[in-house]
Amino acid sequence: MTSTIGKLGALIGLAFVLRAGYGLSRPPVVVGDEQNFDGIGWHLASENRYVMKEGPSAYRLPAYPLFLGGVYKIAGHSLPAARLAQAAAGALLVLVMFWTGKVLFGTEASGWIAAVFTSLYPFFIYYDSQLIAESFIVFWTTITIGLLLRWKKSPRSAGWAALSGLSFCLLCLTKSNFILVFLIFLAIEGAALWRRSPGAVSVKTLVLFMLVFVTPILGWGIRNQRTFGRFFLDSHGGISMLDCVKYYDIHRETRFASVLPQLPAYQAASGLNEAEQDLLYEKEALQFIRENPRLILSRVIPNFVNFWRFYPRQDVTFQDNQRVLTLISLLTEPFLLLAGAAGLWLTRRRWRELYPSYAFILVLMSIHLIMASQMRYRLPLMPIFILFSAYFLENRLWRRA
Repeated sequence: MTSTIGKLGALIGLAFVLRAGYGLSRPPVVVGDEQNFDGIGWHLASENRYVMKEGPSAYRLPAYPLFLGGVYKIAGHSLPAARLAQAAAGALLVLVMFWTGKVLFGTEASGWIAAVFTSLYPFFIYYDSQLIAESFIVFWTTITIGLLLRWKKSPRSAGWAALSGLSFCLLCLTKSNFILVFLIFLAIEGAALWRRSPGAVSVKTLVLFMLVFVTPILGWGIRNQRTFGRFFLDSHGGISMLDCVKYYDIHRETRFASVLPQLPAYQAASGLNEAEQDLLYEKEALQFIRENPRLILSRVIPNFVNFWRFYPRQDVTFQDNQRVLTLISLLTEPFLLLAGAAGLWLTRRRWRELYPSYAFILVLMSIHLIMASQMRYRLPLMPIFILFSAYFLENRLWRRA
């Protein structure tokens, strides 16, 4: 036990040093999406208000800005402090992956392999240095999967049910797309309960799980209704749909922000509040989908390729050496994706237990088959592929050696 704690501590320390070192080496400025999160976080810390420049906002879901606000409340408006906090969370992910590996596969070996991969995986290190929600989503995706599967091992445990609901809630208050995974889980577990399947969760724990999940989300939606006159979770979804569906080609050329003010939909939304703008953008995007089904279908294969292709994007100029990034990617991505897929195949007979992992993969991928896609959006799935890569290594290589 002491040896395990010591080794884990060393691995967590290594992960923190790598993340902190890279994060602190970056310029102390925020760009692009970072500006939204950083601005809301600082307003929370300094004024106790959830606002952007224009006033009260729901442009971003609250979980990640609240995290940044907590850091700024303690350290002041310090980007290095925020990056150090994310480095600490990224290092803690090593422990989470070790535990989740043991929960999924029942052996310490799989947990150790997953923990080592997590500590060294370069694109976790890269995104832990950026003040956007990706690394936060990775953290809560992993915890949510681990807690759900741990709860299924003790289906009558109120504690595991409540923790699962809370974790799922925090994840969905970071990226609302994952509410679809919640509904899938609820439907499957509800059906198992109805059929009185062996190992089904109890009515009480399922209700508790739902209440813990739903209550904060309802509270956030009610806040938005009082502020903007409509119940909704965030006003980022409509503009994202318009951006990634109707103006797909402009978005892929990374010119969307520069031409946005000239677009008819944007001009029509001028003067509306966030909720009204979001509704207008969403309706226009859905109308475009209905009127152009063949065009939407023609994008599925390119989007699939973009979602699963290796880092980095070749059509974007990075501050870091592009060749070095490509080399790092080729040393990690092909193996983790292929070995992870092999691990998913090896465990296929356990699908009734492991289906939350499949649900996360299918939901996130399916959304980006319609929306414009890139490998950054795949990042929340990499813990799953790392975990199943660990299983593949343990069962097909080391046990045979």
